[in-house]
Amino acid sequence: MRASYTQSSVRMTEHLPPEEARRVVAAVRDETWSAIRSASSLAFLDMRMHLEVDAALYEVLGRERYAKACARLTLELMQKPLFAPVTRGRLLRGHPERLLRRLPMTWALIFRDVGQVEVDDLDGGLRLSIRDLPVLVRHDEAFLVGVIGTLEGVGEACGVHIDVAVDETQRGLGAITLRLRW
Repeated sequence: MRASYTQSSVRMTEHLPPEEARRVVAAVRDETWSAIRSASSLAFLDMRMHLEVDAALYEVLGRERYAKACARLTLELMQKPLFAPVTRGRLLRGHPERLLRRLPMTWALIFRDVGQVEVDDLDGGLRLSIRDLPVLVRHDEAFLVGVIGTLEGVGEACGVHIDVAVDETQRGLGAITLRLRW
Protein backbone atom coordinates (compact mmCIF):
# COMPACT_ATOMS: atom_id res chain seq x y z
CA MET A 1 0.00 0.00 0.00
CA ARG A 2 1.39 3.37 -0.98
CA ALA A 3 2.32 5.23 2.21
CA SER A 4 0.65 8.45 1.06
CA TYR A 5 -2.71 6.67 0.96
CA THR A 6 -2.30 5.25 4.46
CA GLN A 7 -1.08 8.63 5.68
CA SER A 8 -4.32 10.11 4.32
CA SER A 9 -6.24 7.63 6.48
CA VAL A 10 -4.22 8.87 9.44
CA ARG A 11 -5.26 12.43 8.57
CA MET A 12 -8.90 11.26 8.73
CA THR A 13 -8.24 10.49 12.38
CA GLU A 14 -6.95 14.00 12.97
CA HIS A 15 -10.28 15.48 11.82
CA LEU A 16 -12.41 13.41 14.20
CA PRO A 17 -13.90 14.70 17.44
CA PRO A 18 -11.30 14.24 20.22
CA GLU A 19 -12.95 11.23 21.90
CA GLU A 20 -13.33 9.37 18.60
CA ALA A 21 -9.75 10.19 17.61
CA ARG A 22 -8.52 8.83 20.96
CA ARG A 23 -10.40 5.57 20.36
CA VAL A 24 -8.85 5.17 16.90
CA VAL A 25 -5.36 5.95 18.18
CA ALA A 26 -5.76 3.49 21.06
CA ALA A 27 -6.83 0.70 18.67
CA VAL A 28 -3.69 0.96 16.53
CA ARG A 29 -0.30 -0.29 17.69
CA ASP A 30 2.37 2.36 18.40
CA GLU A 31 4.80 0.72 15.96
CA THR A 32 2.19 1.02 13.21
CA TRP A 33 1.70 4.75 13.86
CA SER A 34 5.47 5.23 13.92
CA ALA A 35 6.06 3.36 10.64
CA ILE A 36 3.27 5.26 8.86
CA ARG A 37 4.39 8.68 10.05
CA SER A 38 8.06 8.09 9.22
CA ALA A 39 7.52 6.60 5.75
CA SER A 40 8.20 8.54 2.58
CA SER A 41 4.87 9.24 0.85
CA LEU A 42 5.96 7.25 -2.22
CA ALA A 43 7.14 4.24 -0.23
CA PHE A 44 5.05 1.10 0.05
CA LEU A 45 3.90 -0.01 3.50
CA ASP A 46 2.76 -3.44 4.56
CA MET A 47 -0.96 -3.67 3.79
CA ARG A 48 -1.56 -4.89 7.35
CA MET A 49 -0.69 -1.40 8.64
CA HIS A 50 -3.27 0.22 6.42
CA LEU A 51 -5.89 -2.36 7.37
CA GLU A 52 -5.14 -1.80 11.06
CA VAL A 53 -5.80 1.94 10.77
CA ASP A 54 -8.88 1.45 8.62
CA ALA A 55 -10.32 -1.21 10.93
CA ALA A 56 -10.02 1.23 13.83
CA LEU A 57 -11.67 4.01 11.81
CA TYR A 58 -14.44 1.66 10.68
CA GLU A 59 -15.07 0.48 14.24
CA VAL A 60 -15.31 4.04 15.59
CA LEU A 61 -17.22 5.63 12.69
CA GLY A 62 -19.48 2.77 11.65
CA ARG A 63 -20.18 1.72 8.07
CA GLU A 64 -21.97 4.83 6.78
CA ARG A 65 -19.66 7.46 8.27
CA TYR A 66 -16.61 5.45 7.26
CA ALA A 67 -17.83 5.23 3.63
CA LYS A 68 -18.44 9.00 3.60
CA ALA A 69 -14.98 9.61 5.06
CA CYS A 70 -13.47 7.47 2.28
CA ALA A 71 -15.41 9.47 -0.31
CA ARG A 72 -14.02 12.72 1.16
CA LEU A 73 -10.53 11.22 1.19
CA THR A 74 -10.91 10.38 -2.50
CA LEU A 75 -11.88 13.96 -3.29
CA GLU A 76 -8.80 15.20 -1.41
CA LEU A 77 -6.48 12.72 -3.11
CA MET A 78 -7.78 13.74 -6.52
CA GLN A 79 -6.23 17.17 -5.88
CA LYS A 80 -2.77 15.73 -5.17
CA PRO A 81 -0.03 16.07 -7.82
CA LEU A 82 -0.10 12.35 -8.62
CA PHE A 83 -3.75 12.45 -9.78
CA ALA A 84 -4.56 16.12 -10.42
CA PRO A 85 -3.52 16.16 -14.10
CA VAL A 86 -6.20 13.54 -14.79
CA THR A 87 -8.90 14.81 -12.45
CA ARG A 88 -8.89 18.55 -13.05
CA GLY A 89 -11.17 20.24 -15.49
CA ARG A 90 -14.68 19.92 -16.80
CA LEU A 91 -14.03 16.84 -18.93
CA LEU A 92 -15.17 14.63 -16.07
CA ARG A 93 -18.40 16.53 -15.30
CA GLY A 94 -21.19 14.00 -15.64
CA HIS A 95 -18.79 11.37 -17.01
CA PRO A 96 -17.30 9.27 -14.18
CA GLU A 97 -16.50 6.52 -16.69
CA ARG A 98 -13.66 8.69 -18.00
CA LEU A 99 -12.00 8.45 -14.62
CA LEU A 100 -13.17 4.96 -13.67
CA ARG A 101 -11.63 3.46 -16.81
CA ARG A 102 -8.26 4.54 -15.43
CA LEU A 103 -8.84 2.62 -12.21
CA PRO A 104 -6.62 -0.36 -13.17
CA MET A 105 -3.66 2.01 -13.55
CA THR A 106 -4.56 3.95 -10.39
CA TRP A 107 -4.95 0.72 -8.40
CA ALA A 108 -1.45 -0.33 -9.48
CA LEU A 109 -0.04 3.03 -8.32
CA ILE A 110 -1.59 2.70 -4.86
CA PHE A 111 -1.59 -1.03 -4.13
CA ARG A 112 1.09 -3.69 -4.34
CA ASP A 113 0.11 -7.36 -4.24
CA VAL A 114 -3.53 -6.49 -3.49
CA GLY A 115 -5.21 -7.90 -6.57
CA GLN A 116 -5.91 -6.53 -9.99
CA VAL A 117 -8.76 -4.43 -11.33
CA GLU A 118 -10.60 -4.76 -14.63
CA VAL A 119 -13.23 -2.35 -15.92
CA ASP A 120 -15.83 -3.42 -18.49
CA ASP A 121 -18.85 -1.78 -20.05
CA LEU A 122 -22.18 -2.59 -18.51
CA ASP A 123 -25.52 -1.42 -19.85
CA GLY A 124 -25.95 1.99 -18.20
CA GLY A 125 -22.65 1.90 -16.35
CA LEU A 126 -19.52 -0.12 -15.73
CA ARG A 127 -18.54 -3.42 -14.15
CA LEU A 128 -15.51 -3.28 -11.91
CA SER A 129 -13.89 -6.64 -11.22
CA ILE A 130 -11.29 -6.96 -8.50
CA ARG A 131 -9.56 -10.33 -8.67
CA ASP A 132 -6.59 -12.07 -7.13
CA LEU A 133 -7.28 -10.46 -3.77
CA PRO A 134 -4.98 -11.81 -1.07
CA VAL A 135 -6.53 -13.66 1.86
CA LEU A 136 -5.65 -10.68 4.05
CA VAL A 137 -8.36 -8.47 2.47
CA ARG A 138 -10.89 -10.94 1.08
CA HIS A 139 -13.26 -10.72 4.03
CA ASP A 140 -12.15 -7.37 5.44
CA GLU A 141 -15.33 -5.30 5.68
CA ALA A 142 -13.50 -1.98 6.07
CA PHE A 143 -11.56 -2.69 2.88
CA LEU A 144 -14.74 -3.33 0.87
CA VAL A 145 -16.58 -0.34 2.35
CA GLY A 146 -13.49 1.78 1.63
CA VAL A 147 -13.59 0.73 -2.03
CA ILE A 148 -17.31 1.57 -2.21
CA GLY A 149 -16.75 4.94 -0.54
CA THR A 150 -13.91 5.67 -2.95
CA LEU A 151 -16.16 4.96 -5.94
CA GLU A 152 -18.85 7.22 -4.48
CA GLY A 153 -16.20 9.93 -4.12
CA VAL A 154 -15.34 9.58 -7.81
CA GLY A 155 -19.01 10.07 -8.62
CA GLU A 156 -19.18 13.15 -6.42
CA ALA A 157 -16.12 14.62 -8.13
CA CYS A 158 -17.86 14.10 -11.47
CA GLY A 159 -21.15 15.60 -10.30
CA VAL A 160 -23.15 12.34 -10.30
CA HIS A 161 -24.32 9.82 -7.76
CA ILE A 162 -22.88 6.35 -8.39
CA ASP A 163 -24.96 3.40 -7.23
CA VAL A 164 -22.67 0.51 -6.32
CA ALA A 165 -24.05 -3.04 -6.31
CA VAL A 166 -21.66 -5.62 -4.90
CA ASP A 167 -21.48 -9.26 -5.96
CA GLU A 168 -19.56 -11.08 -3.25
CA THR A 169 -20.30 -14.64 -4.37
CA GLN A 170 -16.62 -15.18 -5.27
CA ARG A 171 -15.17 -13.16 -2.39
CA GLY A 172 -13.79 -16.24 -0.63
CA LEU A 173 -11.90 -17.04 -3.84
CA GLY A 174 -10.40 -13.55 -4.01
CA ALA A 175 -12.80 -11.83 -6.42
CA ILE A 176 -15.36 -9.07 -5.98
CA THR A 177 -17.51 -7.62 -8.74
CA LEU A 178 -19.06 -4.18 -8.43
CA ARG A 179 -21.74 -2.91 -10.79
CA LEU A 180 -21.67 0.85 -11.09
CA ARG A 181 -24.58 2.90 -12.44
CA TRP A 182 -25.19 6.64 -12.42
